[in-house]
Amino acid sequence: ATGDSKVADFMTKNPVAISAEDNCAVASAAIREYRLKSLPVVAGKNDRELLGCIRARRLMSYVFKQLEQTKGGQEKRDGKA
Repeated sequence: ATGDSKVADFMTKNPVAISAEDNCAVASAAIREYRLKSLPVVAGKNDRELLGCIRARRLMSYVFKQLEQTKGGQEKRDGKA
């Protein structure tokens, strides 16, 4: 692209996106299936208004942190901690 090119000439026209109502499992599945580094978040299934973007690394960090907290809580309940 040169300085006078328009981004519309090379942007992704209909990107994969998830709804703000979707959960982390849906986001993770989309990131894996489409091999994405980031995933747009839209207002709803029929409303493509962009609300934000999820970065794959940040989502994975969040999921791992949740798993660690769940595991730690389980170990305490089992008397292993």
